[in-house]
Amino acid sequence: MAVEVMARDTDYGAFVEKFILQPVPSPHPLPLSGLTFAIKDIFDVEGYVTGFGHPEWARTHSAATSTAPAVLAVLRGGATCIGKTVMDEMACSINGENIHYGTPTNPCAPDRIPGGSSSGSAVAVGAKLVDFSLGTDTGGSVRVPASYCGIYGFRPSIGAVSTAGVIPMSQFFDTVGWFARDPIILKQVGHVLLESSDTPHVRPSQVIVAEECVRLSSIPSGRTTQVLLKAVEKLFGGEIPLNVFSDACHIIKNVILGDYVKDKVPSLKNFISEGNNDQETIPSLAALSRAMRLLQRYEIKKNHGDWVTTVKPEFGPGIHEQVWEAMRTSSDNIDACQSMRTELRAALTALLGDSGIFVYPTVQGPPPKLKMDAAAFEVDIAKAFRLLAIAGVSGFCQVSIPLGMDDNLPVSVSLVAKHGSDGFLLNLVSTLHDTLKEEIQVAERTISSRTRTFCSDSDLSDIICSDCELSNNNLSLSTGAGLEVRTIAVEEMARETDYGAFMDKFILQPTPSPHQLPLSGLTFAVKDIFDVDGYVTGFGNPDWARTHLAATSTAPAVLAVLRGGATCIGKTVMDEMAYSINGENIHYGTPRNPCAPDRVPGGSSSGSAVAVSAKLADFSLGTDTGGSVRVPASYCGIFGFRPSHGSVSTSGVIPMAQSFDTVGWFARDPTILKQVGNVLLESSDTCLVRPSQVIIAEDCLRLSSIPTDRTTQVLVKAVEKLFGGHIVKNVILGDYVKDKVPSLKHFIDEGSKDREYTIPSLAALSSAMRLLQRYEFKNNHGDWVTTVKPDLGPGLSERIWEAVRTSADKVDVCQFVKTELRAALTALLGDGGILVIPTVPGPPPKLQMDATALESFRARAFSLLSIAGVSGFCQVSIPLGMYDNLPVAVSLLAKHGSDGFLLNLVKTLHDALKEEIQAV
Repeated sequence: MAVEVMARDTDYGAFVEKFILQPVPSPHPLPLSGLTFAIKDIFDVEGYVTGFGHPEWARTHSAATSTAPAVLAVLRGGATCIGKTVMDEMACSINGENIHYGTPTNPCAPDRIPGGSSSGSAVAVGAKLVDFSLGTDTGGSVRVPASYCGIYGFRPSIGAVSTAGVIPMSQFFDTVGWFARDPIILKQVGHVLLESSDTPHVRPSQVIVAEECVRLSSIPSGRTTQVLLKAVEKLFGGEIPLNVFSDACHIIKNVILGDYVKDKVPSLKNFISEGNNDQETIPSLAALSRAMRLLQRYEIKKNHGDWVTTVKPEFGPGIHEQVWEAMRTSSDNIDACQSMRTELRAALTALLGDSGIFVYPTVQGPPPKLKMDAAAFEVDIAKAFRLLAIAGVSGFCQVSIPLGMDDNLPVSVSLVAKHGSDGFLLNLVSTLHDTLKEEIQVAERTISSRTRTFCSDSDLSDIICSDCELSNNNLSLSTGAGLEVRTIAVEEMARETDYGAFMDKFILQPTPSPHQLPLSGLTFAVKDIFDVDGYVTGFGNPDWARTHLAATSTAPAVLAVLRGGATCIGKTVMDEMAYSINGENIHYGTPRNPCAPDRVPGGSSSGSAVAVSAKLADFSLGTDTGGSVRVPASYCGIFGFRPSHGSVSTSGVIPMAQSFDTVGWFARDPTILKQVGNVLLESSDTCLVRPSQVIIAEDCLRLSSIPTDRTTQVLVKAVEKLFGGHIVKNVILGDYVKDKVPSLKHFIDEGSKDREYTIPSLAALSSAMRLLQRYEFKNNHGDWVTTVKPDLGPGLSERIWEAVRTSADKVDVCQFVKTELRAALTALLGDGGILVIPTVPGPPPKLQMDATALESFRARAFSLLSIAGVSGFCQVSIPLGMYDNLPVAVSLLAKHGSDGFLLNLVKTLHDALKEEIQAV
C-alpha cells in the first residue's frame, strides 16, 4: 500500500497526521469503494508511531511494524485512509480536550467539547472531512463524541471486531467502533468489520424504554425518546403513550431498569453503597458505573503502569488525576466486577429476548462547554457513566442516533441490542432512518413554532419570523370549504438575499388541528403564479403585477397543503410569464443555484427549486408545462415531480397552455415528496412498489452529454438489487414513437432539421408540443401582451411575440398527436411499467450562455421533456449526486394515473440508489 505523507492542516483540528493508504485496485466492486476514512491514533499503521494521544508516548515508542486488522479490513473493503486523528491522552477521558495536540473543533457547537476519547475521528466525520472513521470505545469513547458532534456512532458487541493492533486500555471493555453521517455507510462499514452479510430481520420484538434513564437527561423526552418512539410506532405499530412513563401497547414497553438490575445482578451489592452518594442518580446504575470504572483503572494499571511510573509523562488537568488514581488501584473487588459482568449480560439478555431493543439517551444532556468548571463537569460525567455502563459492562452493542438540534445543540438517542445482534441493530437503524427524519423535522418545527405563537392580535408587533418583524395586520382567509386559514400578513417583509429565491415573504398558517396532519411542521414556498388571497400574482413580470389586482381567493393546491398542516413562507421568483426553462429574470434577478452558483437554476419555477435546494423550505410548489419543474429540479440537485395531466387542480393558477399545464412540487427527500403528493393527489398509500418492467430509452441516453454510468446505470444497478435484472429492458423510443404516432408525420420535417443532436420523431413531438403551447398562450395572454407591450428579457421577448403571431394551422393535429402518444406509451409500459430517460441533456448551462449554444441545448431538452408533456404521463426527476462538480439526474415516467405508484417507487429505490451513487 502506497503511503504519501501530507502536510497537516487545521481541518477543525481533527488530524494528528495526514497520509494516504490505498488498497490494491480490485477488478470487482467493493462495498466501501470511493469512501474515505480516518483512524484514531490508537490503531497501529505500519511505518507510523501510534501516538496514543500523548507526545511522551510517541517519543518513547517505535513505529508499528504491522497494521491493525480492523484498518486492513476497511482498506480491503475498498476505502481510502487519509490519516490519523487526535484523541484524548491515553484514551482516559470522554471529554475531547487535549493540551498537547489541541482540542478538535466541534462542527455542531464550536464553543462546546467534541467528546472523547475518539474526538478527532468524530469531528472528521461531523465536519465532512471523511465519509466514516474508526475509533475505540471502552467506557463511551465512540458513543459520547457521536452524540456531541451530531453523527452516528456504533459500539459493537464486545469481541465482535478484532482489537489486535490497537493499544489496549481495558480489555474487558475495549471495542473498535465507528462513526458515519449516514446509516447506510454505518451499515456498510459494519458488514466489513463484522464480516457479516445483510440480515433480512429488521423488526424488533419489543422496544423497551428505560424510564429513569430518560429522567437523567436534561433534554425533554419530546426531543429524544418520543421522537424515536413515534418512528417505531409508524413502522412497526405500538400505541405511543402521551407520557413516556405511562403504559405502552404492542411492542413498546417501559421498564424501571435500575430496579431490574438491582434485583437480577446480586454482585452489585458490593458497590451499591459506594455508588449511592449522588441522590440524583439511579443507585444500581451508579454502582454499575463505579464497578466498570474500577475494573478499567485496574487494567490500565496492568497495561501501562510501568510506563507511567517510569516516564512520569505530563498530563492535562483531569487526566493527570485519573491516570495516577489508576496507578494506585488495588485488586479489591475485582472478582466481584467479573461476576457482575456475567450476571448483567444474562439479566439483560433475558429482559430483551430475541430482537428486543433498549431505548435511552446516549448521554445526560448536550455537550458541555469548553473548559467547564471541574466540579460541574464531574457531575455530568457521573451521570453519563450511569448510561454508558449499561452496554459497557454487558458487552451489548449500542448505536447513538443523531436527532437534530435542540436549543442549537445536538441531541441523540441510543438503541442497545443483546450481544451478537450487531447486524440486526445496524439494519434497524437504516430502516428507521427516513421515518426518524420526518419525526425530527416535526419536533424541530413544533419547538420552533412556539417562538412564533401569540395570544392575541395585539401581540403581533412583537413576533419575529425569519429574522423580520411581522406587521400588526391579521387576516383571515375564508375558503368556503370549512377551512379557516389564519394569515400573519407581513408588511413589506424586508427581502433578504436567500439565494434570491423569494419575491414576497409572508406566513400562511392553517388553524391548529387536534390530529396529526401529514405535513405538520413542514414549510413550503409557492411560485408567483399561484393566487393567494390578498396578494397580486406577479407572473414573473412587473408590468403584469402593475396591471392586475390582488387575488380574492387562494389556489386550491395551496389550500390543500395548508390543510395538510404545512406553513407557507412566501412566493418565489419565476421566469417571465413562465416562458423559459432557463431560470434567469432581468427584473427580479436570477435565483442562485446552490449546487452551481455560476450556472442557471432552471425555470420557470426557478425560485421554488432554489428555496428547496438551499434548505430555505422543506418543499415548494411550482408549475410544469414544458419542463418547469423537472428542469430546475435536475439543475438544483433535488427531486421534482410532474403529476399526470389533470390530476391536481390548476384552478387559481395563471394558465400558460392548458393542454400541458400541471402543478408540480419539489423536495430534497423522497419521503416528503411522497407526503406532499398524497395530499395534492388526495390519495392514500398504494402497496404497489414493484415495477413490472423498467424500459431504458437507449436513443434518449445518447442525447445526454453525461456518461450513462453516472445516470441510467446507477439507477439500473439499484433496480437490479431490489427487483432483479430480468425486468430491465431497452427500446429505441424514437422508432417506436414514429411507428405508433402517425399524426407526427405532419411535424417530422420541422423536427428533424438538425439531425446531429436530435431524434427526428421526438424533435417532431417537441415541435407539436411547442406549437400548441404557443397557440394556447396566445389565446390566454395575447390581448394583454399586445395592449401593454411589456418589457421582456432577451430570448423571452422573441418567444412571446412569436406566440402572439401563431396561427391555428396544425393545432387540431397536435390534439391527435397527444391522443396517439398516450395510447402508444400506455401499451408500451403496461401496468406497473417504468420508462427511464435523462431529465435533461446535460448539466446546467452557464449563466448568460451564448444564445445559439443555448438554443441547441433547449432543442435537445424539449425532445426529452415532450415525452411526458404530450402524453400527460407523470414524471419524477431524481438527483444522482454530482459529476464534474455539477448536479446530474435521471427521470422515471409512469403511465397516466400512476402517480402514487411512481412516488412509492422513488422512496423504495432511495437507499439502494444512495449506495450506488456513493459507489461511483
